[in-house]
Amino acid sequence: MGATRRMHWPTLLVALAVLQATPAPGDITGVHGRLLRIVNLHGGTGTRRSISIRVVAYLDVAPDLGDLKKGATLRVFANGATSTSQVFDLPGGVAPGRDGPAWSGHARTSRARSVTHYTYEDPRARAGLVRALGLVVDVRRRSTRLLLKVEIDGKGVNPDRIEVLPPNPGTDAGVVLSGEGRDGFCAAFGGAARGNVVDNDDEVFRIVNSRSAGCPGAGSPAGAFVD
Repeated sequence: MGATRRMHWPTLLVALAVLQATPAPGDITGVHGRLLRIVNLHGGTGTRRSISIRVVAYLDVAPDLGDLKKGATLRVFANGATSTSQVFDLPGGVAPGRDGPAWSGHARTSRARSVTHYTYEDPRARAGLVRALGLVVDVRRRSTRLLLKVEIDGKGVNPDRIEVLPPNPGTDAGVVLSGEGRDGFCAAFGGAARGNVVDNDDEVFRIVNSRSAGCPGAGSPAGAFVD
């Protein structure tokens, strides 16, 4: 494994905290949202947009994400006057060299805990718009902790554009992460999940402190994201 590159988290931040839950196979587990911020500076085109996601979730049992090195899907949406949603693919496999895309992973196990690390890197965004993803699944005797960081931007060589924008004004938003054909986890912001809307214009949409855990509902553009 090569040297680990530092991941930075610029423009849209999602910090998710915890729902104690025991997911059944194939489930999407909802967690509470603490912060969502979507930025589109100066009405920019795709190269001026970026998304960053952070998740911290404590669960009774970890979702069965399978082997993420076989691929995963990230879904992001924002609803309001102008609703937008987008599916971001993280293709499976390992590509040679530093230009990616490439998955890597390793596990460390002891009597008291088992910690699995997954990393996806596509520095030049060749396969899609996701530049980097890091996931830690820390299984302990009484609970499991998930740590997730994702960076997405439109500055790479991929011709696709980030289409998730501030709804201006916005009402709610959400994210879903799932392994190929496996479980996943999600968070809703605003709407039925409630929360405080702090910024809400054409450049910034920010919601903090969702009051309940949940997934995108059937009435939103993300309704198809959750079975």
